[in-house]
Amino acid sequence: TVPAIFLRSDPFGMGTQPASKLTFEDLCVWLLCNLLISIFRLPIPKLEDTIERYLAAQRPLLNDEQYRATEKIAREFETGEGKILHRDLLEHDRINKYTSYISGQGFDRHLFALKYLVQRRGGRIPDIFSDPAYKYINHIIISTSTLGSPAVYFGGFGPVVPDGFGVAYNVFDDWVGCLITSYLENDLEELIGNIEYTLNDIFDVLEGRSLS
Repeated sequence: TVPAIFLRSDPFGMGTQPASKLTFEDLCVWLLCNLLISIFRLPIPKLEDTIERYLAAQRPLLNDEQYRATEKIAREFETGEGKILHRDLLEHDRINKYTSYISGQGFDRHLFALKYLVQRRGGRIPDIFSDPAYKYINHIIISTSTLGSPAVYFGGFGPVVPDGFGVAYNVFDDWVGCLITSYLENDLEELIGNIEYTLNDIFDVLEGRSLS
C-alpha cells in the first residue's frame, strides 16, 4: 500500500443527505470551486515570454537545421494565430474566476491552454502543435515530484507516457528514498539499481572516501 494524507470531515461524506436536491457529486464540485476561489490565482504570462522559454528548451534538443525550422514555426505562431488565441485566453481568464496559470520558467501549460482553445472550437490546429519538436519535448520520459513534509511518509504516481517512468522521491533527516513506476519492468529494475549505485557514490564522496 502507498501512504497517503487523509482528510476526515465527519459531517460530509457519501452518506450526506442535503436538504436541497443536490447530489453528492454536486457538493464535491461546490467544495472544489470554493477551494479554487481561496487559492491565489497565477497570471497568464506574456505570449512572447512563453515562446522564448519554449525555444530555449528546444535549443539543446535540436540540430541547427531542426532548430531553425522550429523557430520559424514558433515565431509565425507568436505573431499570427497565437496572438489571437492568447487574446481569447486572456478574455476567458477575465470572465472565469477558476483559472490559474504559471508565470515562472515554464511554457507547457500556457501552450497547452492555447491548443485546448483550438481543439474545443474545432478549428485548424496551428503548425506549432504539429511540429515534431513540440511533440518530442512534450513526451516526458521521466516525470518527478516530491512533497517534503513530516505529514507525508511517502507517495507515488504513474508514468505519463508508455515508455516513461514516474519518480516520486523524498528526503528525510536520516534517509532518502524514491518510489518508481513504469510499464518497462526490465528498465525499471535497471533504473533503481543505477539510482542506488549513484546514491552510494554521493555518500562516499560526502564521507571523504574515494570512488571505487
